[in-house]
Amino acid sequence: MLDRLNEKLSIPQRLGIMSVVASLPVLTLINLYWGSEQAQIDFTKKELLGTEYLQGVWPVFAAQAAGGEASPAQLAAANAAAAKFDKKLGTDGGALLASGKMEDSAKLIADIADGSNLTLDPDLDSFHLMDEISAAIPTIVSTVSDIPTPEDAASADPIALAGQFAAAKAVLALAETSHQTDIAEVIENTKLKSIKKDLPPLVAALDSRIESLSEEISAGSVQPESIAAVQEAANALWLVSGQGLEEMLKARQAKLSGGMWLNLLIALSLVAAAAGLMLVIARGITSRTSGLAGVLDQLAVHNDTSVSVPYLNDRHEFGRIAKAVEVFKSSLLRNHALAQEQADQELQTAKER
Repeated sequence: MLDRLNEKLSIPQRLGIMSVVASLPVLTLINLYWGSEQAQIDFTKKELLGTEYLQGVWPVFAAQAAGGEASPAQLAAANAAAAKFDKKLGTDGGALLASGKMEDSAKLIADIADGSNLTLDPDLDSFHLMDEISAAIPTIVSTVSDIPTPEDAASADPIALAGQFAAAKAVLALAETSHQTDIAEVIENTKLKSIKKDLPPLVAALDSRIESLSEEISAGSVQPESIAAVQEAANALWLVSGQGLEEMLKARQAKLSGGMWLNLLIALSLVAAAAGLMLVIARGITSRTSGLAGVLDQLAVHNDTSVSVPYLNDRHEFGRIAKAVEVFKSSLLRNHALAQEQADQELQTAKER
């Protein structure tokens, strides 16, 4: 079969096939690289969807945790986000928001983090900021909302009340530790100056109010103002953290996208340069083969010794072939000269006779 192909294919056709075959592995690697980079970009895009969804749901959760109800505008924004993102993230925000319960809103926040890849975030700064807005701060807000106030404590069983205070203090301590760890990691690892500048004072304010609340819990008498102060500080920190996470993810997406297109441009430029070089080489081969074949055709078929032999100065195979053709041409010239000399002699002999 290979012999048949060699019989049928010209040199330009063979060179074309070789070029295509040689380019396939390169194009395959480029495609694999593009797929890998695009997967990371899509991963980050999905995180951005989750961040946008969380920003729509958080005001509803914060209002419910404060003991009130979300405003119609807040509910409308949250439901619009649910309609936009539930199908993409595999969440059921519409149903959870419809219940009007803080517990369901808290579950929705956790579901959004899971469904949007935020809990799988590979970068330390954005991972800890994600944990801050989807776990640590919501836990603090929901925990303090369940702490009995003096009005609640007046009618509660003393033993049950003591258990509630102890449980709230333990959960609050764990949540505060998680929150402090998250913020410390974010500030250490992030490159965004706004985050480094804006978060520390908000964190200090929240920690101070949590400490005051913990003292009231230990004393067995918690004032509603102290709970509201913690929730207010937590809400302020959440809003800035949510915006910071969005900035981080957008910066990462831009960096990944820019890097991918730059590398692809470099790779395609190299492929184009290689293709151009291959074209030049192929044209050099085909022009020499066709040129020498044409000279041989003129010499052997048309017996035309006036044709000149090209490429005699080439220092490779074509140069040797050209010299061999030149020798063939010289032989033909000698043969022509001998034949002409013989013809002249025969003519002279005939005249003498």
